[in-house]
Amino acid sequence: MRALVVGLVLAIAATAFAGDYRNPTRGKDVALQIPGMHLAKVRRDVVYKPGLKLDVYRARNATTRLPAILFAHGRTGEASPKDWGQYVGWGQLAAASGLAGVTFNHRDDPADVAAAIRYVRANGPKLGIDGSRICVVGFSAGVHPALLTALQESAGRLRCAVAYYGPLDVELEQLSPRTYLRAASSPVLVAKAGIDNAKINRSIDGFVAKAKEIGAPVELIVHAKGRHGFDVNAHGPRSQAIMRRTLEFLRQHLAR
Repeated sequence: MRALVVGLVLAIAATAFAGDYRNPTRGKDVALQIPGMHLAKVRRDVVYKPGLKLDVYRARNATTRLPAILFAHGRTGEASPKDWGQYVGWGQLAAASGLAGVTFNHRDDPADVAAAIRYVRANGPKLGIDGSRICVVGFSAGVHPALLTALQESAGRLRCAVAYYGPLDVELEQLSPRTYLRAASSPVLVAKAGIDNAKINRSIDGFVAKAKEIGAPVELIVHAKGRHGFDVNAHGPRSQAIMRRTLEFLRQHLAR
């Protein structure tokens, strides 16, 4: 708890000086920059499933087990997405916010997401992670396997989940995150890009509508002028505000 409070204070203070900060790593690709985020200590290329690896980002001076965020990338088929600037940046932001960031390669398969969560839980002590406090964040195509895993609770109950501009409803009901949304579901934050694929946005609207109907804990935040991938493609105040709210949401649900 103390680490989260310290991380929050540092993150808020740091944003005042972010304009002068130059991240020398691939993490510079993300719209929100917290001075010193590149100093995160990274444990790289941990095998969590045959052929699949993850990285763990923690503050260099962290001495306790930290709550963890697993970041599920979009597009598959390209070499090691966990090493893209987008996910390096999010891992660094998590570490700079008093959390552990876990980036991992997957094959757009909920079974891979579940395996990563189970591995992190089972190996929390050696990874410096509190396995009882985990959230998952999905981006683009990674939203589907991440949210399906979270809402089905196929890897156990998570503290929360976040969906960035990705599909939350698909034609096959048994494979649709919307199907498994309940009033008692873990809290979900949905970030929608106003200028995005119409099918994706219809699926988001349907998910949010069901949440309102049944009283599920879902928060929607919209980047009205944002395009798909706004956290890396639009380095403006609205993107930064959404990312800050995301980190606040994650800290809120991982704090206790």
